[in-house]
Amino acid sequence: MEKSIFVNVTIIAAVINALSIVYSGHLSDRWGRRRVYMTGTILLMLWAFPYYWLVNTKSVGLIFLATVVAMVFHGMLYGPQAAMIAENFPTRLRYSGASLGYQLASIIAGGPAPLISTWLLHKYGSATAISFYIVVMGLISLAGVKMLQDRARQAID
Repeated sequence: MEKSIFVNVTIIAAVINALSIVYSGHLSDRWGRRRVYMTGTILLMLWAFPYYWLVNTKSVGLIFLATVVAMVFHGMLYGPQAAMIAENFPTRLRYSGASLGYQLASIIAGGPAPLISTWLLHKYGSATAISFYIVVMGLISLAGVKMLQDRARQAID
């Protein structure tokens, strides 16, 4: 397929992702950071298999649907994430702790993800292996978030 299809779909999905981030941040103020984050994680885990099934149809409409839905769920993670991380550190450590945690997560999980996904696709010849990888990472995320306190309605000064 032409690269322009994926570029255009990604641009539109990025705009929808931005809106989802803002709305999810709002929801996390009302319903709690953990609830919104965990819901987004579960939805992404469930979407991991249909996403690749839809992309592999090579139908532009289905690729668009797969990507947009994934970005809505992704926004449910990024919307509450900054506040959720910052709220879990005392004031004197908040900036350093949040930054260190976020950067280490990027190095440990985010950085190798494309390499691991490429290896899984090469080794198993199917995106199903990548879907399982996404589910495993989601389970790790759920476990980590479950250990955090939700301080959305608490004074954190």
